[in-house]
Amino acid sequence: MSKGIKITLIIILALAAIIFIAISLLTRSIALDIIKHPPSERPDLVETPQDYGLEFEKVSTTTEDGLSLSGWFIPGNNGATVMIQHGSPGGRQDGLYEAQFLSQAGYSVLLGSFRAHDECEGELISFGYYEQRDLRAWHIYLINRGDVDHQRIGLFGESMGGGTSILYAAGDRGISAVATGSAFALTQD
Repeated sequence: MSKGIKITLIIILALAAIIFIAISLLTRSIALDIIKHPPSERPDLVETPQDYGLEFEKVSTTTEDGLSLSGWFIPGNNGATVMIQHGSPGGRQDGLYEAQFLSQAGYSVLLGSFRAHDECEGELISFGYYEQRDLRAWHIYLINRGDVDHQRIGLFGESMGGGTSILYAAGDRGISAVATGSAFALTQD
């Protein structure tokens, strides 16, 4: 092989390596922008259940990995409870319309937020993987309440909340019903 061909090949390989590194750094930056959700970038809570004529309690729980989560509990009168789970980048206020409808039907409603959303701790979104821990924390919270029948707890989730609800309930964790809107497919290995 001639010296000119060797130099040309080295230049081509070096350019390919530079292009590969640049594309890798760019896609990493874009990916981090998608999953990173610091408090300064979260939508403000501009509505509460009170704006829908609902009595509620401010509630909180802690996940198994130590993150504090915030939510609202709306008491019902039939013993059944629905956990409403929001999508990303939303928050618990996104489920207020559904909460009003369910409350009028006698259901208790828990509007619990996921990690890295509204007033909750955490800054990374895993689109369902770690958010299952959040559902577990909220589920345990409900089981420990005296006014909730732990045999009558259901889930309703939108988008990421829907996919996460399906994954969580598929683990046979005592969820009686699941309904979703715009849930996306998630896989768990």
